[in-house]
Amino acid sequence: MKPYERDKLSLDNQVVKANTMIQGKYKMSALEQKLVLTLCSKITSNDDMFMEFTMTVNEFANFLGIDNKNYEFNRTLKRKCKILNNKDIEMNIGTKENPDWLFFHWFEYIRYIPGSATIKMKFSPVLEPYLLSIKETYTKYRLGYVINFKSEYSFRMYELMKSYEKIGERTITIEEIRELLMLDDNKYVKYSHLKTRVIQKSIEEINRYSDIKVELEKEEKEGRKVVGLVFSIKPNDYKYPIDNWLEYEEYEKKTKKELQAILNSLILARYKISFEEFRTDLFCKESILELIMELKHNDYEKSNIKYAIPYFTKVLQEKEKKFTGKEITNTEIRRYEIEKMVK
Repeated sequence: MKPYERDKLSLDNQVVKANTMIQGKYKMSALEQKLVLTLCSKITSNDDMFMEFTMTVNEFANFLGIDNKNYEFNRTLKRKCKILNNKDIEMNIGTKENPDWLFFHWFEYIRYIPGSATIKMKFSPVLEPYLLSIKETYTKYRLGYVINFKSEYSFRMYELMKSYEKIGERTITIEEIRELLMLDDNKYVKYSHLKTRVIQKSIEEINRYSDIKVELEKEEKEGRKVVGLVFSIKPNDYKYPIDNWLEYEEYEKKTKKELQAILNSLILARYKISFEEFRTDLFCKESILELIMELKHNDYEKSNIKYAIPYFTKVLQEKEKKFTGKEITNTEIRRYEIEKMVK
């Protein structure tokens, strides 16, 4: 059995789920969802069937930024694997008018090997049409936009909102929220408790850590009772931290002049135009370094860049304001460039 091609754990890895699955009912802790979504992000478009996924406990702990010096995380993850192996999901594979409920476990098996502190997991084949060979509408997002969530409800609320991002809003009843999040009948019975402890907390984390911005726009009522909620969904400009800190630290040690040369070579290679080093003299080292890391991680791959020099000059202007609070105008840049060219 071949391992997954996408061996590296990365915040840039994409999670792709059929919308039928997103509208399904299941309940997991925050850590359990991080483990499942990390596994989902290992699936590639070249896979035609689920394969065994292998990961060491330390590898996962380092990815999440967890200190595992006393091996406490080993015990925690072993316990979570045992719980996850019995977790199920309910999905309506029919229609709203003619439902057809499918019940099954997430995993075919989970193994925990104490000697090497390794876990081996394989998704249930029932999930293949919803994670692998998807033939219906789906939602995709990068793992980095959910990995920092603390609340177990934030993961579910994020996917429920993300699947409606193109529409720009979603109306959902209180009953649907309770069902989809699988809230116990005696939990958050009062709407005020549900709003503050589940909905507002989830929105706060989604807006802080993800690529969408969600706002509760309206509470729909029957009499004095709140029965439904209307959410607006917009793009968010949050960018999760880079996950390759070794590479970042390597570049951080370089001088500003060395970074200017690297930036020039990257832009020249990709956009066939020289971004001479004097063009970045006015910008701080941090602005240049961040742009280098973004280019190396293909952040501008889908941007429609016709004129690279003015485009990336503007990018650097925005970064300079972020890092130093200083606003460098186009006039200042042009005056400096003329001075350098004359010399």
